[in-house]
Amino acid sequence: MQKSLYNHLLSIFYTIMKNKYYKDSKLKFYLFLFFTLALLAHAEETFSYIIPVSVEKAPIQTISKPTKSQETQTQQSEVAVVNTLATKDSDADGITDDKDQCQKTPKYFRVDSAGCPEQAVLPVHFDAGASTLLDVHIKNVKEFADFVKKHKEYQIIIYNYTDNQGETSANKILSQKRANAIKEALMRNGVSPTKLTAIGRGDENPRADNTNLEGRKENNRTEVEIIL
Repeated sequence: MQKSLYNHLLSIFYTIMKNKYYKDSKLKFYLFLFFTLALLAHAEETFSYIIPVSVEKAPIQTISKPTKSQETQTQQSEVAVVNTLATKDSDADGITDDKDQCQKTPKYFRVDSAGCPEQAVLPVHFDAGASTLLDVHIKNVKEFADFVKKHKEYQIIIYNYTDNQGETSANKILSQKRANAIKEALMRNGVSPTKLTAIGRGDENPRADNTNLEGRKENNRTEVEIIL
């Protein structure tokens, strides 16, 4: 039954019940019965739209306890990982990975007991009397620059040395130019200039005998020192 029709019948019912003409008459009783049935029919029609909804319970998942065999395999795997770290030296700096606090240190660095770099002879060389970095060594400078950029806490001091051929004052100037050339190469590869200091030492502190060619080659060197 439509709501508007229901309201209309209800209005008629109230009007009849209040009308004195229908007082004490059987018609009043029959009208009351008719409207009662109409109301019940309306209620039945209304509640017929209520559709019961069933709720399915999600299945309960149980977690099974691992067997002794599985526990043993897990323990063996953990031990294997520890043993691997205790014997592996990924960057070949002499410090195993389980103790190495500075991974991927360039191989030419001397490291401390924690595997962190301290000082190294940078694998770059110059032609005699020249301060231009050779193309063949640019790759080594880039590798060092990439390492420095990963450790923003490092400060780098670049020392350049020469052999004792020529005047000491000229060697001092030449070594300063070479140190500056390496600094500029590092800057071109993304290292901040605030992290770099270039110092030319000339023919000071020779590491080998300057009286032979091999010794002089060794003394013409560039050392880098890392300050934390």
